[in-house]
Amino acid sequence: MRLIGMNLIYFKGIKSFSLKIDGNNVSIYGDNATGKTTIKDAMHWLLFGKNSENKQDFGIKTRVDGKEIERVGHEVEGTFEVNGKTVVLKKVYHETWTRPKGMLNEICTGNTTDCFINQEPMPITKYKKYISSLTDEDVFRLLTDPTWFSEKLKWQERRSIITKTCGEVSDEEVINSSEELAGLAKLLNDKSVDSAKKTWKYQALELDKKIKSFPTRIDECNRSIVDEGTMTAEIVNSDIGKLRAELTAKNDKIANLKANGQKQQLAIEVSELKAKFFSDKQVLSNQLLDLRSKAYSDIQAIKNLESDVDREKRSIENTIAYEKKLIAECTATRDELAKQFNEEKEKQFIRGEVETVCPVCGQSLPVGEVENAKAKLAELEAKFNTERAYMLTKLRDKGHANNVVKEGHLASIERHEKELESKKRELSEIDSKLEIAEASLKALPQEPVLTDSLISMSEKISLLEDKLKEPDKNMEEALALLVKARDEVQLKIDEREKMRAILSKNQAAKKRIADLLKEQKETMKMYEGLQSNIYLVDQFTRVKTQLVNERVSSKFKLARFVMFKENVSNDGIEECCEVMLNGVPYCDLNNAARINVGLDIINTLIDFYGFSAPVMIDNAESVTQFIEVPNAQVIKLVVSEVDKELSLEDAHSQHVLEFEQKKAEERARMLEEFDAMNASCDDCYCKRVG
Repeated sequence: MRLIGMNLIYFKGIKSFSLKIDGNNVSIYGDNATGKTTIKDAMHWLLFGKNSENKQDFGIKTRVDGKEIERVGHEVEGTFEVNGKTVVLKKVYHETWTRPKGMLNEICTGNTTDCFINQEPMPITKYKKYISSLTDEDVFRLLTDPTWFSEKLKWQERRSIITKTCGEVSDEEVINSSEELAGLAKLLNDKSVDSAKKTWKYQALELDKKIKSFPTRIDECNRSIVDEGTMTAEIVNSDIGKLRAELTAKNDKIANLKANGQKQQLAIEVSELKAKFFSDKQVLSNQLLDLRSKAYSDIQAIKNLESDVDREKRSIENTIAYEKKLIAECTATRDELAKQFNEEKEKQFIRGEVETVCPVCGQSLPVGEVENAKAKLAELEAKFNTERAYMLTKLRDKGHANNVVKEGHLASIERHEKELESKKRELSEIDSKLEIAEASLKALPQEPVLTDSLISMSEKISLLEDKLKEPDKNMEEALALLVKARDEVQLKIDEREKMRAILSKNQAAKKRIADLLKEQKETMKMYEGLQSNIYLVDQFTRVKTQLVNERVSSKFKLARFVMFKENVSNDGIEECCEVMLNGVPYCDLNNAARINVGLDIINTLIDFYGFSAPVMIDNAESVTQFIEVPNAQVIKLVVSEVDKELSLEDAHSQHVLEFEQKKAEERARMLEEFDAMNASCDDCYCKRVG
């Protein structure tokens, strides 16, 4: 699309203005407030009903002495060449006046807009539909305003346009470009990288919370365990069985005593006590043998355990030595990368001087050749800076990756040193246990030592035998003794039952601790796996950043784009879209650089959309050298003090000549007045100093 001409009548303060440029590139000159931006607003309003700032509500009407002119049409007519055909568009914005019933004078009841296409009146809806068939409004603004893309769009919109223009880098391309990422595709399991990273981060966070809860849960179980002393479940169950048998025997004795009398009962009791005495003594002998056997077995088990732990300790020491060797290699790699980085950073572009005079004949070289040489030198410098920045980024990424590997080895050493200390403490504890076990074996007697119970039983047997020799006594006294003995046995049974309940509860708590320790180990292993996956995703993003930047840079001559940036808050990388020129952010560029960067972007977008429209460059006077826009019409809006009305190149040149002539005449007049003053006052101050 090219602008052939445009007529403005009472539009934004311009009473009448006609612009005829026949689709050519032109410069429009004018002093401040003469209406240069109004031309830009007029074209946008004619097409889309908004001004060049995309505002629908703006001052269209012309004012005189601060008041809007009434009953006139505010119109814009534009002639365009679209795909080789001429199209004349026209809009007239005017007031609607009506006379209410019962009133003499008309009043303004609103405003309306009339639309015309090739002089044919057209409803506003059909007019808009026709315009949309010519061009999309958003695309039109991108292709006609050099500052629109970089200043008016949000970074998300800029990124979307750049991605569509340059093409998206697929996850498969990124993974295939790096050997380190080879295993990532299998880990993703048909998920997107972003989705997988969110899932893994959430899972790692949950596992971290779970890992932190294990010590508290284990401590709670430990606190619930009651001291058992020397009791075991086997001893308690055995005691309960024996005591219940003894209780049954006591009850039988009571029954027999009641039935047969004391003398016979005493004889039976003596016989039973003797049988029990020898039986219990044999049990003691067997227990002593079992204790000796167990002591030998415990000593051997402790020695075996000591051998196993010592072997594990030596293995950990070997692992630590190997990890330290790897750290030394990482340190050497870091030093080498730092050296390469500093060497690359110190490189400077050797900028030669551009010759402006022929070294042979001494004449000034053509301006075109000088400018071409300067442009070529600038292009070489830009290429040097780009390659240098690429190498610095590549070396920095290698350094980061090397640091991550080194940190992994350091963490491994720290973990293994803790394990080594644990093994040393374990060996020390084992040595103590071995000394205790050997001391326990030596402390065992050669013959079983009678317990207080057996001694008491022996004394009781002697006592009962003496009683058998005595005359019968009161049977009730003997019965009371038996009942008392039976109750004592029952009390012992109750105590053993309580101990059995405690042992059962302790056993459940110990099993729970073992289960928690196992679960803790498995959870930590899962957590380490997730952290490894997250690291791969971060590496993926860094590789993708490099590929995207390379692809985008290939589409533009001047403009460069930062498509990703480091997210300091969560140690990751996030998307962005910041326009750059030679490493300088767009917001820090001067106006000339911003305009040329915008024109470079427009060139690329014209190729992408396959469409062009008149590019209007406001404040064009700030640029001394524009980059070419070969596929579009360029209209420069130039601030010129000498042009008190809008004018094109020819009129501007005439105004400049008139302005210079007027200045020369004024200077001559002032010199004549000064000479006259000198002739009439020989001794005046101006004569003496002048």
